Amino acid sequence: MNTNTASAAQIAQMMDGQVISGISGTLTNIYPRKNGTGEHGEWSFQNAKLQDDNGALIDIQFKDRPEIPQDLKGSYIAIMSNTTDKGTHGVKVYDDEYPQGTVTRKLRVTKSASFSDVKAPDEASQIQHDEPFDEMPQDYGQPIETPQEPIIEQPAQKIVHTLPDGVTVTSLTYREVRQKREYEPITCEVQLAIEPHTKLSSAWKYAEQAADAMLKHSTGR
Repeated sequence: MNTNTASAAQIAQMMDGQVISGISGTLTNIYPRKNGTGEHGEWSFQNAKLQDDNGALIDIQFKDRPEIPQDLKGSYIAIMSNTTDKGTHGVKVYDDEYPQGTVTRKLRVTKSASFSDVKAPDEASQIQHDEPFDEMPQDYGQPIETPQEPIIEQPAQKIVHTLPDGVTVTSLTYREVRQKREYEPITCEVQLAIEPHTKLSSAWKYAEQAADAMLKHSTGR
């Protein structure tokens, strides 16, 4: 499921009237649209059921919107709220108290929301993504071994660049994070003491050279 949309379990824990960014899933039921005219003008609503990506059902009420055709039954759809400078509107949690004495948790979708028939998530590709790599990509240079601890602290490396006048190195470290399924960039840290009236451009250039040297030493590039 799209990480920006809610699930049935999350909706069940929300407050009545709470606006959500959106919902996606499969339309399993589409009920007839009802409409009429009241003291505030024309009205309509149409109920439906949506199955989220975890298999749970969500009651949907389309309010004052065009009719949802029956041929969309079984389609994977995305319903998203619309955000403007006046706030976010379109999809909100709604406790329907009809018939009297009952409360049904629903999502009310108004005309502010967008509604589209979209492609369902590719489950096969998700499974492959969760499996460990058989081999490391060539760009990484060499296979990465899995350490006992995910974070390895390395000692400071010797830097051969010449310090500019008025600049002293007070701390020089780097850290590389190696994990089973991904390779994190190495973090370099160079702390310098700069005397008054020293050109900052020369100190900055030296710091860049030192960090670059440590990266090359660690990655072998």
